[in-house]
Amino acid sequence: MGDILYIDIVFIENLFMNYFLLYLLKRLVRSKAPIWRLLLSALIGALYVLVILMPSMEIYLNLSMKILVSLLMIVIAFLPYTFREVIKLVLLFYLETFLIGGSIMAIFYLTHGDLNNINGVILLNRMSQIYLIIGSLLGIVFSKIAFDYIDSYFFDNNFIVDLEIFLDKKHQNIKALIDTGNNLKDPLSGDPVIVVYYKALKDLLPNDLYHNLNLSKSYEDFVKCILNSKYKNRIRVIPYNAIGISNGLITGIKIDKLIVKKEGHLKVLEDVIMTFYHLPLSQEGIFDALAFPEIIR
Repeated sequence: MGDILYIDIVFIENLFMNYFLLYLLKRLVRSKAPIWRLLLSALIGALYVLVILMPSMEIYLNLSMKILVSLLMIVIAFLPYTFREVIKLVLLFYLETFLIGGSIMAIFYLTHGDLNNINGVILLNRMSQIYLIIGSLLGIVFSKIAFDYIDSYFFDNNFIVDLEIFLDKKHQNIKALIDTGNNLKDPLSGDPVIVVYYKALKDLLPNDLYHNLNLSKSYEDFVKCILNSKYKNRIRVIPYNAIGISNGLITGIKIDKLIVKKEGHLKVLEDVIMTFYHLPLSQEGIFDALAFPEIIR
């Protein structure tokens, strides 16, 4: 007689492991994602496991479906701002899954020599908590080492530039990430667009505007502050598309000048639109703006 599979136990096991992996990813990338998003994402992953365990559901076992579910889980949990962030988080999620899952299975296999699985789903019913704890701890250590290495690759200095923004006889220095997915342009003039976290512009913006932006309780209030500012004649409204957002609009102004500083070289641009974003663009605080690739060409 074969092993009895209890669907409720499989669901709870996967819900717990998914949440554990997402929470670990949140800590390792220093994200501020709320707990409820992690739980919702973990629930999606656990429900997918139940689906592929059902008879005649082998069609959902293919690689593309697994990747799609992973993408959905990451988007729900972290709401990444750019496609680059999505790819980074998915790769890191898979990496920590392989390292932690591999550590758990390796310890169990070395001591028992057998692993139960149904439709590719490893069953943990024969594993005592000690294997899960030891394997998870080893996996966390390996994940931290691997994350530090990969993070240094994704945020290599080649992708970060120094920008000096000039506006009304004032200027501000900030760091920007060269975002290969940033193709934003003013639809009327064709001028390129940079996206800047407004708090990085404290020394550039008028005190009253900066104060009002800080007091904004919604994105609508945030936009109204910009529209009602002294920059009315400079206002530009830029259409954009992002994950989960179609036909979105972001508000900006035309700046006087932008100086790009990279490896001792300077590049001066005069026809640039600076849009304001109300949330940090880098969870780690490495940069405060997203710039278009042509900025360094």
